[in-house]
Amino acid sequence: MSEPNAAPAKPARSPAMRKRLGNLAEEQHKRHLRTAKGVIMFVALLSLGLNVYNWHALDEAEADFERQIAIVRNNPAMTVDEAKVKEVRANISSARTQTEFYLGVSVALLGLFFYVNANPFVATSAAFGIYLLASVIGLICNPIGNVLGLAVKAVIVAALFKGVQSGMELKKLRENAAKEDAPA
Repeated sequence: MSEPNAAPAKPARSPAMRKRLGNLAEEQHKRHLRTAKGVIMFVALLSLGLNVYNWHALDEAEADFERQIAIVRNNPAMTVDEAKVKEVRANISSARTQTEFYLGVSVALLGLFFYVNANPFVATSAAFGIYLLASVIGLICNPIGNVLGLAVKAVIVAALFKGVQSGMELKKLRENAAKEDAPA
């Protein structure tokens, strides 16, 4: 007799059924990875475009500022507050450094986009970490501007996190399939 509290025995699955279930799980994880890959591409291209534009705008702002300073210095009736000039140049330099950092992040994400198919877990984990790091640095540098985009950032982080999970599960599924197919 069986005990009343004993768990029901799992039905034995045929190798064909295990393979079919494994394929279904693999397809589900691949869908999540395609979403994560799309998010990586979206963030990379958007960031790249915005930062190239920002780089150009900084060049123009710096050139215009230097022209205005030259005009004021050539006019004997006007004086230049050198402390303010130094402060503005420091602000432009800081903005340029931030732009360079985010351009690097864009290029890194773009590279990871192409690496997702080769190693999904590593690529999505790296993209997730880079995006979080860039977001935290952005929040420190510009708290007001970055708080406004928190809802979008939350969606991006959720999609990347799901991609990391799917990459890990896909890796496990492939390892288990390789073990089952290996000769005993």
